[in-house]
Amino acid sequence: MGKAANFQKLVRNKCESGSITLDNALSMLKSMLQTQPRPSISSFNQILGTITKLKHYSHVPPLMRSMGDAGIKSDVVTLNVLINCFCNMGRVDFGFAVLANIIKQGFEAETIITLSTLLKGLCLKQEMGDALSFFNKIVEMGYPCNEVTYGTLINGLCKSGDVGEALQLLNLMKKGRIAPSLRIYNTIIDALCKEKQLDEALCLFKQMNERKIVADVVTYSTLVHGYCGLGMWKEARGLLDEMGNHGISPNVVTFTILIAALCKDGKVKEAIQLFEEMRKRGVEPNVSTYSSLIHASCDSGQWEETMRLLEDMSEHKISANIVIFNSMIKYLFKEGGALKH
Repeated sequence: MGKAANFQKLVRNKCESGSITLDNALSMLKSMLQTQPRPSISSFNQILGTITKLKHYSHVPPLMRSMGDAGIKSDVVTLNVLINCFCNMGRVDFGFAVLANIIKQGFEAETIITLSTLLKGLCLKQEMGDALSFFNKIVEMGYPCNEVTYGTLINGLCKSGDVGEALQLLNLMKKGRIAPSLRIYNTIIDALCKEKQLDEALCLFKQMNERKIVADVVTYSTLVHGYCGLGMWKEARGLLDEMGNHGISPNVVTFTILIAALCKDGKVKEAIQLFEEMRKRGVEPNVSTYSSLIHASCDSGQWEETMRLLEDMSEHKISANIVIFNSMIKYLFKEGGALKH
């Protein structure tokens, strides 16, 4: 095996190991530029792809310029990596310029992957009108949209508050016989719960079950949040039991959502009972769990409970945050004022 082949194997193994850092990647690319004969473009693509996965998007364009100056010609994979970087940098306009370059050079574009990346770029910038128009053009041009294409647009619509349009896209997927993933269902259920459209969220949850799509802890936590938002504590609590019946263990997020909602509604006793149950189930609270309980105990004048929770935090080496400090300061000022009178 020649020197170049050995180097290419080293690059591939290093990139696939998942242990590579930005400095490693930059050092390897520099070595590749100095190696003779030079490794193939696929090795450069692996390094650029790894840098992209590490989310150091801004490093890629200048690196590609250095490659060009060294006489290394990009292929369609390289240019797709560049499009992805521009889109994540908020420069989707540059991404479209690269697409034009792909077409101009006569490359066989990785069509739906490239177009989905550009669609994601528009969604990241919250340019949903342009994203929908672009999606419609993709469909009109006859490109076969996949679950990633739909999921990208649905996620963008939900984040921008247009859950109605997201539901229409979900129905379009079903008509096109494209199976929506659990992630897509979770995204829409979350958006519906945030809009307090719990009935619609539960309807979608039922559809999931009918389609044999198994809900996960994210699905249940989202629905717990939806019930809590409407003050439906009994139903929210019932979901914890339902999770157990389906072999899904509530996590710290699930418990913290319910504890925070109980605290907000002044149900401190119930929140503390749930906190104790959480511990018995082997789920360790985080700083957000403590923040809700301490804020509520301070508000209700339960200073002893506050001190007990602070000691508990200290024992578990969890540092207090600004919410906890503010709650305590507010309580102490309040008590100080009461003592003066």
